[in-house]
Parts: sequence; C-alpha cells; structure tokens
Amino acid sequence: MVLTNTTTIGGPGGNLLVNGDFTCNSNAHVVGDVTVTGNASLTNNCRIDGTLWVGGTVKADSSPHIGGNLQSGGQVTIQSTVRISGYLATAAGLTVLDGKSVANLKTIGTVHGEIYTAASTLPLPAVAAPAVPTPETTGAETSWGAWLKSIAVGAGAPSWSAALQTKPGCVLSTSTVGTAKLTVTGNTVVDATGAACPTVTLQGLAIDLKADLTLKVNALGSTNGLKVTASDGRPHKLTIVAGSGSGSLIRLVGPTSIDPQVTANLTSSGTVQIDGSTDLTGTIRASRLVTSGAVTVHATGGA
Repeated sequence: MVLTNTTTIGGPGGNLLVNGDFTCNSNAHVVGDVTVTGNASLTNNCRIDGTLWVGGTVKADSSPHIGGNLQSGGQVTIQSTVRISGYLATAAGLTVLDGKSVANLKTIGTVHGEIYTAASTLPLPAVAAPAVPTPETTGAETSWGAWLKSIAVGAGAPSWSAALQTKPGCVLSTSTVGTAKLTVTGNTVVDATGAACPTVTLQGLAIDLKADLTLKVNALGSTNGLKVTASDGRPHKLTIVAGSGSGSLIRLVGPTSIDPQVTANLTSSGTVQIDGSTDLTGTIRASRLVTSGAVTVHATGGA
C-alpha cells in the first residue's frame, strides 16, 4: 500500500489493515490504527493518529508522527526527528540514523513512552489480512451493452453511436452514448464482466444517483474526472466490484467528486488506485491501495 501527497483516510472506520508492505509519504494522514503484515516505510510528514503494528521492519525518517505506539516484529530504523507519542517496541533491535542514543530519543521527545529494543511478549499483527469480501448488491441486473444502449436511446444519440451498435465497446462517454450526464432512477446492477471488456472506461462523467448503482467489471478506469451527485438529497450507494484475480484494478484519475450522501464502495481483489484531487465517503477493500494527490477518504467501514 502506498499513500502519498495529501491523502487522508479518516472517519469512524479509518483503520487500515495492509496484507503486505506499507509506504506513507508526504502529507498522507490516517485517522486510526495501521496494521502491516510486511515492512513499513514512513517519511516526510506522514501522520498516523493511532498505533502502528508491523510484522516486519520499520524505517522512519524526516518528520512523520505516530499518535499511538510503534510495535514491530523486525528491525526498527528511525531518525530522531520522528515523533512517537506512545511507546516503541521492537523484537529485533533499534537503529537511530543520526547517531542519537536511546536515552537521547526520550530526552528530545522522539519517543514519549518507553523504548523496548528486544520485546518478545508484545502482541504482533495477524499473519494475513482477511480475504477481500464481495459487497452486497441490490437492483435489477442488466448487461453492459444493454445499459449503454438504454442511456444512448434516452439521450437521443445519433444512430452511428457506438452504444447503439451490436458491439458497443467498453467506453462510456459523450461520444459513445450521446451524453456525459447520467441519471439513475432505480436500483441498477450492471454486469460488464462478460462483455469482452478487459477494462471498462468512464470518461468525464457526471452521474446523478436517485437510486443505487452497482458496476461489476473485470477492471475499471475513470478518466477526465468523475462527479457523482444525489440531487434528491437522499442517501445512495455507488458500488464498483472489480474482477476476481490479483490483476483486477479500479483506477480513478481525478478530479473525482462524490456527494457525501453517496456511499462509495470500491472493491478489488487486486488494486485500487486513486490519483488526483478526490473526495469520497465510503469503503475501499483491496489487496493493494495506491494514492497520489489530494485524496480524502471518509471511511465508513475500514479502508
């Protein structure tokens, strides 16, 4: 998992469980605990408000801040400019990059609690994260091609539009359906997994949800911005489920703006990647999460 730039993961479910390695860079901010089964690297102004549990090694330099404790099953290497509000415990030794002694670390405020350099009885993270669950979906199911055709017909798209052809393709955009503004009025489940589309692409869309929308895809990419609103002022869900293999991908290239009334559930057995200015409320479930840019996730059930 790689968090960089001004990524923020907060909300009541703002804890992270990473089944692998974890990198936290620039101004990334996690409001909660972080559990890492692999190795962890923290740098610049990375901020973790809770406790960082790491099964492997930890390297922290520059000025990251851990609001709770740091516990590691491997070697811990830190710079004295790091700030840990709780205790530091490692089962495999502590190295200070700028030559300060362990006693100095407490005196200058690097570690506010106790320092344990040969801990053997402290609890450590689970060996593996749970499998990525499949979210519940509700609504009438339709194929990708049928959905595109219904949008194109409703928009009065010209007869040559891709969505009106036998093979509608894998792109949803003004040029393929005749509009970039969609309104969903009834709970809808769109299955694109059998549409000969390795990747479904959404280009510059504005989606107004007056009901729930679920997209089942092999992989999905959103380009040129995505705006999701709920003009009726009611809570709705946008659910995207990508593939069943490690190569499945959901990638949002900002700006991505999702109405706070809309809960976004992004689920991939592979990667969720969010780039550029993004603000969403919901849940991200993936084997790998990569963010870049001003990304804010108001987590409702863990990310």
